[in-house]
Amino acid sequence: MKKPSQNILFSTFFSTFILFVLLISGCTSQNEALKEQVETSLMEKSNLSDVTLSGNAKLHLQLPSNESNPFYTLLQTFSENGQLSWDGIIVDDSMEISTLFESNQTSLNVPIIVTNDKLFFNIPLISPENEYFEAEKNELLANADLNFESLYMQFLLELINKTDAQMFKDKSIETKEELQEQKIIEIEISEQDLIFVVREFLLNEMKDIIPDDIRSNIDGALNSYLSAENTEAEETQSSIITLVMDANGEITDQDLTLNLLDQAITIRHQIINNPNSNAQIKVPEQTLPLFDFFTYLDELENLQEFTFEPGIFIPESNYADQSAEKKILTLINNNLESIIEQNKDQFYSTFSSEKNAEKGWELVQNNLYRFIQVEDLQFKNKSGKSFKVGVLYESVKEANTDQKPFMSGFTFTISKVESEWKIQNIK
Repeated sequence: MKKPSQNILFSTFFSTFILFVLLISGCTSQNEALKEQVETSLMEKSNLSDVTLSGNAKLHLQLPSNESNPFYTLLQTFSENGQLSWDGIIVDDSMEISTLFESNQTSLNVPIIVTNDKLFFNIPLISPENEYFEAEKNELLANADLNFESLYMQFLLELINKTDAQMFKDKSIETKEELQEQKIIEIEISEQDLIFVVREFLLNEMKDIIPDDIRSNIDGALNSYLSAENTEAEETQSSIITLVMDANGEITDQDLTLNLLDQAITIRHQIINNPNSNAQIKVPEQTLPLFDFFTYLDELENLQEFTFEPGIFIPESNYADQSAEKKILTLINNNLESIIEQNKDQFYSTFSSEKNAEKGWELVQNNLYRFIQVEDLQFKNKSGKSFKVGVLYESVKEANTDQKPFMSGFTFTISKVESEWKIQNIK
């Protein structure tokens, strides 16, 4: 049975991510004149019906740790020390965007398609590549009438209004290819102004979307950073907004570099107008109801606690007996077995020299290993002096076995010593 409280938590938490993706898509002195021109252009409705957008955000943001669900924990890992990148298009009222979460432990790609009042998303860990979860806008967002393009433009306008006119610079050039003048305006945003607008405007507008504990956590961090001792600091990290205007004074391209909370969140975002593009966005043919997504989350929560099982789980290879490949694989397996069993003598016996074996032994200490794949040996040139073989593994620290496994690999350098295969070194 579905748990309403759990579903509400995940729908609001996931909608926070959806909001961020949709938000970034956007759908008198000389300085004073520049500021007024930008404000006027932002207040007018944009006719951008075909744009490309791309960017990335580096995250070092502490989130509350009050859930045991692995999916929440995964998102928490990304937010605390990870990077989010996106790349997509907007055509008329539809959007297609690919988002990639990356951390030092793993990565997760989430394609998203938005058309009219529906939203489709795919999570490769759960469903096949061409199968999307389908949701009505009001299933993920508490405020179904929220206009993301308007919110994005209003956010920019709030920043422009807050910023002193002296921070506006005209960096215009004449584009010879198009024989028309473009105006390029660069705006320097202080970190204090950015934090103030995020706190006073953006968080307030998202109060029905972001879970209370997360919103409170962010709001507290912003308030702390706006304290007297921080605002009096001599050096702060500024943000830069670059806008390109056409001859009609309409903003066509945008480039944002935003630094928040002393770079706890660093965002680089670009929007480029493509008026002659023939891009199209198609609705996925294979879809699953949002109910299935929440059912999967419930099943994750009820899984038994994971325990790391060391060992060799490499699929058997069909190399012929007495072949060079079979002998090399046996050598590698003997070495891996000695690592699992901490058999130093056996480990040393697989090496061509004691000195290199000693270095290898130091490398493999203090970890537990699950060896899961060996590079195909039949494509290796075994007639030369030596060749390299990769071995993929998962590992955890011996002193902390309940942590998440880390995936990496060893590279073995192998050669023939007096008609017998031996390991030269391991890295």
